[in-house]
Amino acid sequence: MKKVVLLLSAIVITIGVEAQRGKVNSALNFIEQGSLDKAKENLDEAVKHAKSKDWPKTYYALGRLAMASFESENSKFKNFFKNPLIEAYEAYEKSMELDDKDAMKRLLQVNNTYAVLGNMFINLAVQEFQNENYRGALDAFKYNIKISETDVYIGMVDTGIIYNAGLAAYNGKFYEEAIEYFEMCTESGYEGTAPYTLMYYSYIGLEDLDNALNVLNRAFNKYPGDQDVLLVLIQHYLDHDQTEEGLESVAVAIEKDPENPSLHLAEGVFYMKLENYAKAVEALEKSVELNPEDFATQLNLGICYYNLAFEKYLESNEIMDVKKYNEAVEQVNEMFKKALPPFETAHKLNPEDIDTMKNLRELYYRLQMEEKYQEINKKLEGKL
Repeated sequence: MKKVVLLLSAIVITIGVEAQRGKVNSALNFIEQGSLDKAKENLDEAVKHAKSKDWPKTYYALGRLAMASFESENSKFKNFFKNPLIEAYEAYEKSMELDDKDAMKRLLQVNNTYAVLGNMFINLAVQEFQNENYRGALDAFKYNIKISETDVYIGMVDTGIIYNAGLAAYNGKFYEEAIEYFEMCTESGYEGTAPYTLMYYSYIGLEDLDNALNVLNRAFNKYPGDQDVLLVLIQHYLDHDQTEEGLESVAVAIEKDPENPSLHLAEGVFYMKLENYAKAVEALEKSVELNPEDFATQLNLGICYYNLAFEKYLESNEIMDVKKYNEAVEQVNEMFKKALPPFETAHKLNPEDIDTMKNLRELYYRLQMEEKYQEINKKLEGKL
């Protein structure tokens, strides 16, 4: 009689286990049918019940439900999980952790589940990026990379995703993370110089000027003469008053691209910083020759001519001989007249620029151009 009781107990236990596992299998069928509410009811019970809470397939089914919830257009189903894709990944990982026979791993590989889940993370990342939720986009890209690095994933890690993770981090001002991802891109050569320049701006965001310049020099050494890198390097020297270094870089750039007006403008600005206005004029005149419609070039050229004239004006005030003084004043006025055309062109290109109008007003006054003086003075009324 005792043996019969034991046998009956075993049957009860087996039936109990099978009943709970049956709910998991039913849940998988409901997911296939789109009846996610019924699938959830079964799995809510299965993950709590002692007979099925440690069964690997329970968590495989839970992962399937989470992915289906993410894809569903039914708002009720979408709210089954707070972070459906992350919870799907965690469920799959748990299913493999509980499985000592690797059956779940093989099932995930056969169904290419991680590739599908990885693509879902990419779709989520793109959506979050477009919504300017850069933290959410970055996290989604991170999970895609994490999944791609597992031996369950069929395929390779996509360097483009690593680059996009860097962009999400950069746009969100998570600069340290951005640098990490862009550094990975430099190792593979993905996107050429772009990861270097984005790392540069990330270091600038962190106020780490030493590493910022180091990154640009690395890019310059790896891609000698690349114009994009040179332009960023030149701008760095302009922004941080490193004039001599800037002139060296711009000379290299001009040798590579002599017809680029921006490079001649940069050279002119560097010479202006050194107060070498004669050399600055040479560079700016070349820039104007290549692109006469650039406001900044015309304005700077006018400033250089004005400063050269003003230097001569100061020298003329030291002359004691009346005749020589008058001759010097005439020469000074001729030099001031050279500043007029670029200032007037700059004014046409940008009629609302206050500094240009103030410079013109002073020149018209100096050169006794009364009508022009009154005209520009009227434009300045109420703007100062």
